[in-house]
Amino acid sequence: MQTIFSQYHYLYLLSAIILGLIVGSFITMVIYRLPIIIGNSYKQNKNKSLNLFYPASHCTSCKNSLTVLQKIPFFSYVALGGKCGFCNENIPKRYPVIEIFTSTITVLISLRFGLGWELLVALLLTWTLITLSVIDIDHNIIPNSITFPLICFGLFISIFYPLEDSQIFFINTEDSIIGAIFGYTSLWCINWIFLLITKKEGIGYGDFKLLAGIGAFLGWELTLFIIVLSSILGSIIGISLIMIKKIKRNHPIPFGPYISISAWLTMMYIKDDIFFLLNFFI
Repeated sequence: MQTIFSQYHYLYLLSAIILGLIVGSFITMVIYRLPIIIGNSYKQNKNKSLNLFYPASHCTSCKNSLTVLQKIPFFSYVALGGKCGFCNENIPKRYPVIEIFTSTITVLISLRFGLGWELLVALLLTWTLITLSVIDIDHNIIPNSITFPLICFGLFISIFYPLEDSQIFFINTEDSIIGAIFGYTSLWCINWIFLLITKKEGIGYGDFKLLAGIGAFLGWELTLFIIVLSSILGSIIGISLIMIKKIKRNHPIPFGPYISISAWLTMMYIKDDIFFLLNFFI
């Protein structure tokens, strides 16, 4: 029996690794194409043939379509020596890094939740946070085309509350709605106060909608903690980057990644401790 379980366990982990690599490859495509698609729509570009699925995956240098083997996540990069198989142009290192990172995170989530509906929700939320974070770092935008579905999905799954053996997700619909409203309005108020004092915007509206989506999944109590934790992380990392002269003092710092990291850590490791403290003091 133990041998059968061990074999199943390894198969489960292997499946998580492969799934993470595949999704990571898809994420690299989204973070490259979606900002271009958004830019085309704002510029009213007549050449709008580019979408997330067309044209097929290709080298951005020589434009040759990739073969099936060249599309295999990570391993194709290693086999090709990090270069295009057609024009020998270097493939950006970020692609395999994102694939490996996504695969690692997928394994951690799979171990944390085990098979079930909550695992699916945790994976979809995490993959979305990874995508939004990289786009925000690259372009200082958090696309509505991702945040709006995130909010709707968070509200939708609350319909299925209560769900047996649920650890984090599937809060009731009322808490989900309150969490979404709180996530948006809390950052809006912080930004309004910052604008009143400094006469300039401090937080982007994409961050409001991102936190609204997270609030729809986790509720207002955890969202409040996420605001505090993301502010601390953002301050520490931002000040550190300024001190080592990686960025200038007036350089805009994307807040989305810190919200995403804080939400993920809360979802994975901190949630139980927060509710223990709330129950203790309230």
